[in-house]
Amino acid sequence: MYLSHLSSLLNQSRQKTVTFECVVGNIEQCNKEDKIFQKSRKAEKKRFYHAYSNINFDLWLILHKEDFRKTHRTNDAYIADVKRIFNILSDSIKSKKDMKAILKAITLEDVKNAIIRAENIRKAKEDCDIIGNKEYIVYDNPDFSIHLFLKRVLQDSGDW
Repeated sequence: MYLSHLSSLLNQSRQKTVTFECVVGNIEQCNKEDKIFQKSRKAEKKRFYHAYSNINFDLWLILHKEDFRKTHRTNDAYIADVKRIFNILSDSIKSKKDMKAILKAITLEDVKNAIIRAENIRKAKEDCDIIGNKEYIVYDNPDFSIHLFLKRVLQDSGDW
């Protein structure tokens, strides 16, 4: 739902079309499917990127509206903040109705702000929280690469 919403934001009053194809799975499965995708779509010059998010997508939603630095230890801990920020009155934020209300409140400018806020979180974590090997750099939770993916999409579409 989030990526569909972003597509509609990017495609408003433009003569371009941005679409997303999502593959859900572990990293090995995604790498294998990417290689197949690359070979089959190479002539079309499609761009695609890996994007993972923290097991809890709620933090990403929060970053659209405010600079958020609290640490939480449980998945449900962000719900109160999401409800407050997006003025959700029901008990859950994961219903289709609530997600539509949240997405309706997110603008393209909010997406850009979330990217900047996520970059700032990573910068603050660089000295003390980095885990890595020769191929990948990973940060301890909370962390995601969705902001890198979305920044690249916005750059490629001319919206950054």
